[in-house]
Amino acid sequence: MKIAVIVAICLIIASFSFIPQQLVDKNSIALKIHEDTNNERIKAGLHELQYNPQLAKVAEGHSDDMAQRNYFDHVTPEGLEPVHRARNAGVKCEVGENIFTVELWGNRDRLAYRAMSGWMDSEEHKANILHESYMQEGIGIAFNFWGVAYVTQNFC
Repeated sequence: MKIAVIVAICLIIASFSFIPQQLVDKNSIALKIHEDTNNERIKAGLHELQYNPQLAKVAEGHSDDMAQRNYFDHVTPEGLEPVHRARNAGVKCEVGENIFTVELWGNRDRLAYRAMSGWMDSEEHKANILHESYMQEGIGIAFNFWGVAYVTQNFC
């Protein structure tokens, strides 16, 4: 009886952790982060960033890579930096990058809020968001098997 209860509890916990990617609207989360980023820029007296799908594809590729290979870094295990990944995708500009990861992220608005709060509380990440010369951004989101979110925000 005790074993059955323990197994049942483990299954319940696992069901809250495992989030099938097909059930998550990653584009909706990315657009919420984009909206929040522009709100921060407007508050600082800066122009809004345009959303760049090509840059978003670069960001999503990095988020996917981190989620699949279980690392969290701006530089891939092979040594590719954000500028290299962007250039390999045909993006030619000054590239900035913010990354964020979280386990129990909740819903779309909560994940966007947590990513933005984390970035705005960090001088380096905040500087990327409020960089005057950036004109565009792209955001990519991925989840690993356990539902851990990986968010990459690339600027150009």
